[in-house]
Amino acid sequence: MSEAEFSLRSIAVPAYGPAILYSAATGGMLPLVALAARDAGASVGVSAMILTLYSVGSLAMSVPASLITARFGERAALIGSGLVSAAGMSVTGLTTSLWALCVGLFAAGLGVSVFQVARQSFLTVVAPPHMRARALSTLGGMARVGSFTGPFLMAFLLSFTDLRGAFLATAALAALAALLCLAVPSEEALAARVVGARLASGAPGSQRATTPAAAPGPRTRVKDVLGQRKRSLGTIGLAMVLLSAVRQTKYSIVPLWAAHIGLDAQQAAIVVGLSSAADMLLFYPAGRLMDLRGRWIMGVGCLGGMGLSIAGMSLTSGPWTLITAAVAMGLSNGLGSGIAMTLAADLSPDPGRAQFLGLWRLVQESGSLAGPASFALVVDVVSLAAGLWWMALVAFGGVALVVAYLPHRPGPVTPLEERRPA
Repeated sequence: MSEAEFSLRSIAVPAYGPAILYSAATGGMLPLVALAARDAGASVGVSAMILTLYSVGSLAMSVPASLITARFGERAALIGSGLVSAAGMSVTGLTTSLWALCVGLFAAGLGVSVFQVARQSFLTVVAPPHMRARALSTLGGMARVGSFTGPFLMAFLLSFTDLRGAFLATAALAALAALLCLAVPSEEALAARVVGARLASGAPGSQRATTPAAAPGPRTRVKDVLGQRKRSLGTIGLAMVLLSAVRQTKYSIVPLWAAHIGLDAQQAAIVVGLSSAADMLLFYPAGRLMDLRGRWIMGVGCLGGMGLSIAGMSLTSGPWTLITAAVAMGLSNGLGSGIAMTLAADLSPDPGRAQFLGLWRLVQESGSLAGPASFALVVDVVSLAAGLWWMALVAFGGVALVVAYLPHRPGPVTPLEERRPA
C-alpha cells in the first residue's frame, strides 16, 4: 500500500467525510446562538455568556468521552455523539425558551467532545506511525474547512429562511455526519485491513500497530493512564495548553484590534476571513514536514510565528498592515495543523489510548478557556495592546517548552516516561 493509497483511499471517507460535515455543523451553529439568545430576550452580555456553555459542555465531557469510546468503540461513539449533537442543535432551533437554548447548546458541546476523541482514536489506529502527522493534520485541515464554510452556508440559508431553519440545517449536517459513520466499516474491520496491508508491505511502524479501542481486554482506568503519562502531560501537554490558549484567543484579537484602529464591522470581517483562509492553506504540507522533519520544528514555527505576528499586530495602524499581520498569524497557525492530535497519538499508551486522549483533550480545553479569560483580564486592567503582548508571551512560552521537551528529530515522539537518560 503506497502513501497515496493510504491517505486518499483507506481513510478518506470514514475519517474526513464526517469530520468536514460535523465541523460545518458546529461552525454554522455557533454564530447563530447569540442571535437566537437575543431573540429570546437575553441582553448582549448574557447572550455572549450563553455561548460559553458549548465550551463548558465540551470540557465536562472530555474524560467521560474517553470512557465511552473505550467501552463502545470509535464507530459507535461517533454515531452516538453525532446524533446527540444533532438533537441539541434541533432543540436550539425549535424553541423560543432561553433555558431550552442553553440545554441544546450544552448538549451539542457534550457531543463534540465524544466525536473528536473517537475520531482521533480511530485515526491513531489506522494511520501508520510514519504517516501519522499527515493523517491527523489533514483531519485538522478538514475541520478548518468545515468551520470556515459553515457560517457562509448559514448566511446563504438565512437569505430565504429564519433562524429556526438555519439551526435545523446544522442539525441535519450533524445527523448526516453520524449516518456517514454508520455506512463505513467497523474500526475492527478497517484497522485489520490497513494494518494487514502495512505488515505485508513492511511499512515503517507496521510492527507497532495499535488495536481498536473496543478490542477485548482488561479495563484500563483513567487514573492509571494519568500515572503513566503525568510527566508528558505536565510538559508537552502544557505546551499544547499554551497553544490552545493562543488559538482560542485569536478569534477575539483580530476583530478587537480592527475596531481599535478604526475599521468597521465589514472590514474587520474581511480581515478575519483572510486570516482564516490563510490558516487552511498549509495543513497537508505541515503534516508532511512534521513526519519528515520532526514535530518540534513545526511546533516552533507555529507558536513562534503566532507570537511574532500577534506582537506585530499591536504595532499596526491601518488596514493593510493589519491584514499582513493577520494573514501571518493564520499561516503560522496552519503550520501547526494537527500537531496537538499528532502528539497525543504519539504519547498515548496501548491499552489506555482512548483514556489518554480524553485526558489530553481535557488539558487542551483548559487552555481554550484560560486563554480568552486571561486576555480579557489584561485588556480590562491594562489595555488592548497589553493584551496582545500578553498573548505573544504565552506563545513564546510554548516555544520554550517545545524546544525543551520535544526531540529534535523526525518521527513519533517517545513519552518522557520511556526515554532513556542521555
